[in-house]
Amino acid sequence: MLNYVKLGFIVVCFLIALYYKKPYAALFTVVADYFLVIHVMNETGVTIFVAAHLCYIIRFSGNRKLLLFCLLFAIPAFAAAWAVGRQFGYYLVFISAMYAQCFLLSVFCALNGFFCKRFPRPNGVLIVVGMMLFILCDICVLIFNVVVGDASRIAFNLIWVFYAPSQLLLALSARRFQIVSRQSGIA
Repeated sequence: MLNYVKLGFIVVCFLIALYYKKPYAALFTVVADYFLVIHVMNETGVTIFVAAHLCYIIRFSGNRKLLLFCLLFAIPAFAAAWAVGRQFGYYLVFISAMYAQCFLLSVFCALNGFFCKRFPRPNGVLIVVGMMLFILCDICVLIFNVVVGDASRIAFNLIWVFYAPSQLLLALSARRFQIVSRQSGIA
């Protein structure tokens, strides 16, 4: 039951992003979480999360040409990960490495966009804080899957503490905040 509540929260985040006309990463996130949380199909979920981060890369970089580069990189990499992973039984390891690369690139694009003032300040803050919480979530996922004992149990309990607010902030960052000029006298 709790897993359906978690997925429901992510669907609400998608609806927020859809309302603000930036739904692509959130849509892939809903689908990925459906496979991860409801069906525990880790390979499928992580693969779809790669697509979510490709959408974040494009959104945060503001560069549509980057889409072509990402696709030129992603398609052969997916094919190689699938072929090698299926052959040797390590697909999840290969796709997780690809996910980590895409995730780190999306964090880089978010930080670069913030420091280069590509977004209005409220959007930039929501994006950066959202991505930092996302990093903390993924660190907890890593600890949960690699470490045994108390650290693994604690990390498992913290995953959604970081993940849920990260997704809400990223969805809210799609809103077009208006910057009010200080010269206009409107506070």
